[in-house]
Amino acid sequence: MRILCILAAALIAFGFAAAAPARAETGPPPLLKPEIEVAAELVTLGDLFDNAGLMAEKAVFRAPEIGTWGNVAAKDVAAAARRAGLTDFDLGGLTETRVVRASRRVSADDIAGFLDQAIAATLGIDNRDRLSVTLDVPPAPFYADPKVDRPMALVGLKLSRANGRFEATIRPSRPGNVPSFTVTGTAIEKTVVAVLTRTVERGEVVRLDDIAMRFVAVNRAPRTETIGPADVVGRAARRTLAADAPIRAADFQAPKLVDRNEVVMIVYRTGGLTLTARGRALSSGVEGAIIDVRNLQSKKIVQAEITAPGVVTIALRSRRLANMAGLER
Repeated sequence: MRILCILAAALIAFGFAAAAPARAETGPPPLLKPEIEVAAELVTLGDLFDNAGLMAEKAVFRAPEIGTWGNVAAKDVAAAARRAGLTDFDLGGLTETRVVRASRRVSADDIAGFLDQAIAATLGIDNRDRLSVTLDVPPAPFYADPKVDRPMALVGLKLSRANGRFEATIRPSRPGNVPSFTVTGTAIEKTVVAVLTRTVERGEVVRLDDIAMRFVAVNRAPRTETIGPADVVGRAARRTLAADAPIRAADFQAPKLVDRNEVVMIVYRTGGLTLTARGRALSSGVEGAIIDVRNLQSKKIVQAEITAPGVVTIALRSRRLANMAGLER
């Protein structure tokens, strides 16, 4: 911290008339303190001396700037005390005393948090998790008045809702005409979407632990309807989907129950009659899809509906048609 030398010339008189030598009150004489911390702009005898008594409120000189400190020669303190009317005191063998101005250090993180709160209020966002504020350059820390509740004030904010860019003007809370400073950055509004916890390959069926709900930037969120785990668990990916990427309902389809060239069971049921045969699927399909199947015994090709994994069903109106399809009991 920069050391401020408080020179005798900086001591200020407050219009005190010459006074007769005085003691603050009976008892031990006021004793000069080796170091003091003051929160006000003026240093009093009570700040400087123990047992200053009735003279404690007498101001003798100005305090250093907020966040700084300085050394005052004991002889200068003595001269100021006498001008204020206190002449009987003890310097305690000190040659100087240190005067520290109380302050509140405001860090770059404090400034970022303040802007996060201010921008969230501007955008009407009550959940802070829905906003991500990034500063272009971390601002330099500053010192504020410790007596105030708010160490800084927002005196200007330019915010683009299109790209999130902002320019904020902040003034530290300190006495006097304190200059403002500017902070720039990006504020991104976020929303909750479903994402994959791992990369899912094309055709792979999604499990419950493959889906998580996370905050992502609004401009990364799907513009279609919001979906959740219940909308995609048990469905298959239409293409390879990367981990952490927001997902859409259109990214998934019903899982394939039959693969091309897979050996399947062909089933015919009517009333109490059930006929089965082994066949080879000539194409892939999901539940309910109609595919061509070659009967492995008769070599005939029939159309059947996929009804279960590895199972297809055909609807025939009579046993004669079943025989024509090459089905057997």
